[in-house]
Amino acid sequence: MHRFRLTCGRFFKALNGNGGRWALGTLLFLSAWTEGAAQSLNGTTGLITVPTAVLAGDGEVLLGMSIGNKKYNVRNPRFHEHSYFITMGYLPFLEVSLRLHRHYRFSRTDSDATGQGIGDRMACVRLRLLKENGYVPSIVLGAHDFYSAFNQSDEVVFNNALYLAASKNIRLPDFPVRFGLHAGYGSDMMEAKHHEFVGFFGGISMEAGSWMTLMTEYDTEKFNGGVAFHFLRHIQVLAALKNFDTFAGSLSCSFGLH
Repeated sequence: MHRFRLTCGRFFKALNGNGGRWALGTLLFLSAWTEGAAQSLNGTTGLITVPTAVLAGDGEVLLGMSIGNKKYNVRNPRFHEHSYFITMGYLPFLEVSLRLHRHYRFSRTDSDATGQGIGDRMACVRLRLLKENGYVPSIVLGAHDFYSAFNQSDEVVFNNALYLAASKNIRLPDFPVRFGLHAGYGSDMMEAKHHEFVGFFGGISMEAGSWMTLMTEYDTEKFNGGVAFHFLRHIQVLAALKNFDTFAGSLSCSFGLH
């Protein structure tokens, strides 16, 4: 475990240096002219962090993990973070997701730290209200980390979100790339220590064939960019730059229950 923590620390240091930024920036530029729906860092289907109106398919299960730099860790900015998630499409119009979020380089002996236990748990439910058809976009109602709605302490709710999201796919004639336009609006009406996606958010995805998706987004606070690679139809690797200055990434795999 100690070796894992040291490796993660060196990994972030390298990626957040000028060399890492130039390498990922070059990759994003080159990817724009190669010819996919992505699994976000949060575990739900979406862009990099923001949710979209794209849902996991009926009976589709997605398992994965993500890593993030302490610079944008809203729970405790002294520690880098990693998460494990499982997402399932249940019926054609419902997606449910569970995420376990933990810090590394976390010490119980720190004078201002307490034990994190099993970690921070987050549940998400996303319901499709309207399916994309012709000129009509798909629309999804979503709720993340909603424990306080059931009389649980809002002091442990750090990723609360309640939102409507819309998505529309566009394919231009004789152009081998499909664009996705995504927009949403979130509310902070539920009690929580920290809310996500309060106000307008959105982004653009560009799918080049079935193996790559280029994405950029606005999460109500900052702009992020990233690219998702799809391998063997079931594996996704997401590399992203939060605020275009700090690396985050995830690895996920999917399979069907049917």
